Amino acid sequence: QRFEVFETSQMLGMVLSFLIAPSMLYGGIRRFGNGIIWLFMFPLVSAIFHTPRKAQMWFLVYACCTIVGHIVDTSYADGLLSTTQVVQFCMNNIGPLCVIFIAFHLYACAIKREHALSESLLLNTLPESVTNRLKRGEQVIDHYENMTVLVADLSGFTKASGEYCPSFLIGVFLRDLFRELDVLVVKRGLEKIKTVGDAFVVAGGINTQKGMKHGAYQILMLATEMHDTIQVVNQRYGTSFELRCGVHTGDGIVGVVGTSKFAYDIFGDAATTANWMESHGRPGMTHISTPTYKLVNDLGCFEYCMGTDVDVGSRGKTHFVTDRKGAHKANMTA
Repeated sequence: QRFEVFETSQMLGMVLSFLIAPSMLYGGIRRFGNGIIWLFMFPLVSAIFHTPRKAQMWFLVYACCTIVGHIVDTSYADGLLSTTQVVQFCMNNIGPLCVIFIAFHLYACAIKREHALSESLLLNTLPESVTNRLKRGEQVIDHYENMTVLVADLSGFTKASGEYCPSFLIGVFLRDLFRELDVLVVKRGLEKIKTVGDAFVVAGGINTQKGMKHGAYQILMLATEMHDTIQVVNQRYGTSFELRCGVHTGDGIVGVVGTSKFAYDIFGDAATTANWMESHGRPGMTHISTPTYKLVNDLGCFEYCMGTDVDVGSRGKTHFVTDRKGAHKANMTA
């Protein structure tokens, strides 16, 4: 905003310097050496730093100043120049610069489109807050004491990869499934971390101020919606895949690693235990650890059954989420 104020004030100053002052002090624009051409810098600068519409507006200002400047030129007023000569002077000042402006304008628009595409690709790889920090040269390493991690894996995918055509399995089925899961993640306000093969990793309770219980709740709602979604995709393509989901709430570190083909990833107990929960889970169900169960059990939103008899470290027994309760079956957002 300050730059726009500065630019406008400079434009007004240039108009005074190269349009009004020459007419009053030097007897006209032509006798001043056509200094009004300096006004052409504003359309060029606007093409780089502003929108195309504003750049076009500045070029129109330049063209109008040129025309008015020659009309009020004392040489024309005194009858020393004909109307045809004034038109020629205007065309010579505006015509070539118009061609230059159009070429520069198109080039600047192409650069902005490429920059917008690069930004879009970057934001599809990293969260916006992380992207901004990387641009500032910061190191992205964040510790969270109670983050909830969901790891989802397609049951039977490895076997199916030898039965189905790769172009269908990866290029159609997995593409459409992950697209729909991405929509669910955004709707729930969660953070997609990565996909590794047919595995899908999401975190809750990070990059937000809503608290660990909200993150755990949204993760479990997401998991139940993911099971519903894969059934829809199965019906669409005549397949019979199921998701096996594992969820854990605990300490974790989220950060960007590497300098070439860098990755946004999770490290620590939360990720390790969520992976264990997934690998020891059941197809079509969500396997949750005791810390997660304790966070969401008092909300009364889900139905559970006892999970594996194997302790997850010293955290107690595990549970399976079997369904949503009541109004939560309508995918209400907390």
